[in-house]
Amino acid sequence: PVHGSAPDIAGQNLADPRATLMSLAMLLENLAHHHPAIGSAAQHLHDLIQADLAREANGDPFSGTRETGQRLCQWLAA
Repeated sequence: PVHGSAPDIAGQNLADPRATLMSLAMLLENLAHHHPAIGSAAQHLHDLIQADLAREANGDPFSGTRETGQRLCQWLAA
């Protein structure tokens, strides 16, 4: 949604799934005007992405598509 499908790096564990998830969070935020309960889901997703980006800002390198996606899924399930 933000950077395209990136076919040139498909299967190389290089794409950052957070851009796609941020697009989803923005969509949910927009839908929250009609369904307020969705707003909390949008905020939760924003917070997870922000926490993950902060992890990198503190020196942890980008861990790849799979690991980043798995980590965010674990946080969502918690």
